[in-house]
Amino acid sequence: MMTTALIEASRSELSTLFAAELPALERLQSLLEREHQALVDMDFATISDTSIEKGDALAALAPMQRARREILRRAGVSENADGLQTLLDRCADERLRGLSDRIVSITADCRTLNLKNGVQIKKSQRFVGGALDCLIGGEQGGYYSAQGAKASGREGRSITSA
Repeated sequence: MMTTALIEASRSELSTLFAAELPALERLQSLLEREHQALVDMDFATISDTSIEKGDALAALAPMQRARREILRRAGVSENADGLQTLLDRCADERLRGLSDRIVSITADCRTLNLKNGVQIKKSQRFVGGALDCLIGGEQGGYYSAQGAKASGREGRSITSA
């Protein structure tokens, strides 16, 4: 059972943590959105700049994650989302719960954006690979029969010679 003093300390620590974590996550979310647009536009300068900023944003979030685990550990709850919910229940502070819900929502959005960016990177890799195959006549482009089916070696001809 948590003492009133420990609940008050946890409430104060969570309030301070959430006040720092929310803008840091919003920054990461914005960077992931900007990265996605740069990937779609194949704007390599923006991709590079955003990558550096994204690394800085993630580095800023790391100590906050450690602080969160420490708060949960001191409160005697598990150091995960379930433990945070337990602590929020004990704190009985709707403002903190609202901030926590917002943080969870932004974190989920960041995860989705990151996956979406990964898909866009794969698409760009395939596009560049195909362009390089066309330019250098690589075997990955393959050969095609008169019927349009993929053929191997000398049985067909490259699409550029069709």
